[in-house]
Amino acid sequence: MRSTDAGRLGRRIGVVAGLLVIAALGSAAGAQAKPFDSGIGYPRFANEGGYPAGCAYRQVGLTKSASWNHRHVTLRYFYSGCGSYARIDNAPSDCKVYLDRTPTTSRASWDWVAETVDRGITYAYTQVGNNLSGRWSRGALVCGAGRVLARTDWY
Repeated sequence: MRSTDAGRLGRRIGVVAGLLVIAALGSAAGAQAKPFDSGIGYPRFANEGGYPAGCAYRQVGLTKSASWNHRHVTLRYFYSGCGSYARIDNAPSDCKVYLDRTPTTSRASWDWVAETVDRGITYAYTQVGNNLSGRWSRGALVCGAGRVLARTDWY
């Protein structure tokens, strides 16, 4: 094979690989549709009602985990100056991730937004909750008929 033929083949392989990555990202992003459920007070504050984008979110606190249907499911909580969200990974389709968010500076009452694990994927993440201005939020992993398996701390 001549070097020009090898170069063309390499470029074609690169293009095909790039298209496969774009297709995979598109199908994963499209899997997150609308929230499974939310409390009566969500979305109420600025930055709520959408999925995380446009801000540099960082994981806060420890990764929590639980076993469900022979899987090691993880729960993580993310925060930025735009708010927070929760994510679960390696989860079966009967699991959900919740983000509890307080409407005030008191943790005595809270509201929530939740997301299910969509068919064909093993993760889910919530829409953003606004825990700024003294409000608090936390994540929860819930599986089966409402069984809370793990929760993050309040942040």
